[in-house]
Amino acid sequence: MICDAVGIPQKSEHDIRRTVASELFANGESLETIRDFLGHREITTTAGYIIDPRSSEEICKRRQKILSCNDLKLTDDPETPPDNVIRFVQHCATKTNAANH
Repeated sequence: MICDAVGIPQKSEHDIRRTVASELFANGESLETIRDFLGHREITTTAGYIIDPRSSEEICKRRQKILSCNDLKLTDDPETPPDNVIRFVQHCATKTNAANH
């Protein structure tokens, strides 16, 4: 077995696919690119393969960075997001729906 030859623990095919998908995602690849690479039909299948090793704090910082690029800011109360966040999400949903039709 190749794993034995290089001195690493053996892993199942699905474990290897999870590792590859997770590493690609962690390095900025889009879900669509990873889906195509893995040969999945559904994006939800691909998303299920991804394990995010980042801490909650790192994820929160990354989300805020993405939002700040669009002049948005998260609030401490997720039940009442700011109007600009609501408009941004609606805009993204509209673009997604238009692209799917």
